[in-house]
Amino acid sequence: MHATLLRSEPAKGGTITTSPGRIYLVFSEEIEPSLGGIRLVGPGGTLTLKPTGDPRNVSALVAPVTTMLAAGTWRVEWRIVSEDGHPIDGDFTFTLASAGGDSTSAATPTPSPDAATPSSDPEATAPATVALPDTVTEPARSAMDEVPVLPAILRGLGVGLLTAFAGLLWFLRTRRDRAAQPRSERLLSRVSIATALVLTLHLVVWALAASPDRSLGGEQMLAMLASRVGRMELARAALALFACWALVLARREWLAFAFAVGSMLVSSATGHSATIHPAWTIPARALHLFAVAAWLGGLLWLLTLARPSIEVIAAEAERVSSLALVGVIVVTVTGVVQTKFFIGEWGELVRSAYGALALVKLAGLAGLVLFGAHHRFRVMPRLTEAGVADRFSRSLRSEVVLLTLVILVGGLLAYVPPPRH
Repeated sequence: MHATLLRSEPAKGGTITTSPGRIYLVFSEEIEPSLGGIRLVGPGGTLTLKPTGDPRNVSALVAPVTTMLAAGTWRVEWRIVSEDGHPIDGDFTFTLASAGGDSTSAATPTPSPDAATPSSDPEATAPATVALPDTVTEPARSAMDEVPVLPAILRGLGVGLLTAFAGLLWFLRTRRDRAAQPRSERLLSRVSIATALVLTLHLVVWALAASPDRSLGGEQMLAMLASRVGRMELARAALALFACWALVLARREWLAFAFAVGSMLVSSATGHSATIHPAWTIPARALHLFAVAAWLGGLLWLLTLARPSIEVIAAEAERVSSLALVGVIVVTVTGVVQTKFFIGEWGELVRSAYGALALVKLAGLAGLVLFGAHHRFRVMPRLTEAGVADRFSRSLRSEVVLLTLVILVGGLLAYVPPPRH
């Protein structure tokens, strides 16, 4: 469900008789024009254009061609960032039959009834055409071909660390026994630093992928800040950095928690949730992340809890188990809601790459539910028995590993295009 090219001027595979005065591309969904890029590669060399959005069509990208092109076959290489923040590129060719003619005075072809509304720029005119098909048919590509692996891994890892940080900090601050917890505090500091570093690295890698020329110069940074998706990515990383500062340097734990919650809320409004039924999916995504934070933070809290007595362990395990049970319900319900909105039809679970990964995540969730049921009904009633507490810790570590893998699959899902519906 990522943006695809629908129509173009000049048309894909078409032949024109005069040098074009512009390149006009129409996509299947709203795009971020400030992050768009268009290049022309042909017999006259490579020409980098400066595209802008069409004020009359949020799905269009237009770039003036101020140079008279040489006759021959030209390749249009385009790169855009869709509204959900995912960089997409493609190309097509057209043929210029003759280098003669004035591109600024070329006649504009009459658009078909379903064609995109042309740019409001009176000087941007299309060339006279010999063949002008209405629709661009791009070669079929696997959905996984569009997934940038490194940003997907960094996103999943960064969001997972963010939820772990918020969850562990909440359990540490709301504990009943006010005794010092050095292991939990050390882990919390390390997780806060890792969260800030990974989300900042994700911002840099995403910005490089989204930049039209794969660089981070001043012009590219301004373009990123001019886009909604760029500001959201920057806000998420900045809030994670503030949370790390508040915890590690300022020693203000509740302030750090507030920044972490803010970063999670921003994260809820990025990716597919920002574009596909956002009135439903953004709140569902936020609840999803909060539930994961309670679940993962609780597991880490039990693993790092100082153990002055078995009674303290049992009391904290009961508290974590109760919140984890609520978390399981919330994660399941919000996950189903988001999946339904993203795939459209349940049959896409077995027909699409997005559906297959959603099933993998669901299988991981089922495994986590089994872990939770085992701990709640088989282990916790026997915590006072010899050796049970140690086996409990080993089982908790296994659950943390499985939950981490599920979170990484979630990061991958954020970059896999849902099926079009």
